[in-house]
Amino acid sequence: VRSAQGLRASGTIVAGTHTCPGGNASARECQGSFLNCKHMDNQNSFENALEHFKRYNKIFISAHIMPDGDCIGSALGLTWALRKMGKTVTVTCNDHVSNTFAYLPGYAEFKPQTPTDEEFLVFVDGSSSDRFGPAFDPARFNGRPVLEIDHHVTNENFAPMNYVDTHAAATAEIVYRVIRALAVPFDATIAQCLLTGIVTATLGFRTNNTTVETLKIVTALMEAGGSIPQVIENAFNQVPLASLRLRGKVVSEARLEDGIVWAEISQKVLREM
Repeated sequence: VRSAQGLRASGTIVAGTHTCPGGNASARECQGSFLNCKHMDNQNSFENALEHFKRYNKIFISAHIMPDGDCIGSALGLTWALRKMGKTVTVTCNDHVSNTFAYLPGYAEFKPQTPTDEEFLVFVDGSSSDRFGPAFDPARFNGRPVLEIDHHVTNENFAPMNYVDTHAAATAEIVYRVIRALAVPFDATIAQCLLTGIVTATLGFRTNNTTVETLKIVTALMEAGGSIPQVIENAFNQVPLASLRLRGKVVSEARLEDGIVWAEISQKVLREM
């Protein structure tokens, strides 16, 4: 578990170095920090994120390594929405993406990539830079704006801009708000991607951060054509044989100590499974 020390108020953009709109002289006044910058409206951080999506036409979106349903659904939902706006979007993951999510449109696009000529770089659902592998490399930023969107309380505010809402049950909730604010009409494709994110992140609406707002968003996504049963069937009901064997191995090795059940599985066993 990573420390949440230094985490700023949720629902705001928190940033380190940035390109100050006031120019080089102004940048010296704000010491290269978005938080200290007197030349942009820090109170309108959500609007600032929206302006970046509106301004740039070639966008790079990266999912984190060991991607889960919220990560995949958020990345794809945002991708399809931006494409409806006429943007050119590269969506990537520098790790294996489970075929559990093969039912989502755009699943086949996930492959290891690093930024090339994109104008705006976006990283979703990861709490630290190492979660994105080689895709997150400051040496490749070359002055381009970089935004990270996340809901984890352990987020380290690692990107030049970080929109982190720790009250959201899923990153897909945040992406829903972004898409709605961009006035992109929701269709069945976008809805299914974002539903996948919310349903899997909340374990089927069973986590204690599932709120009335969560369920309102889910209702809107269902009205747009999304299907909860499709998510449940693919993400929860269908388990690959290799995963069942691994679970059996874990259970057979499990120990109970001080009220905690734990097991240790070697990388060798994982490869064999």
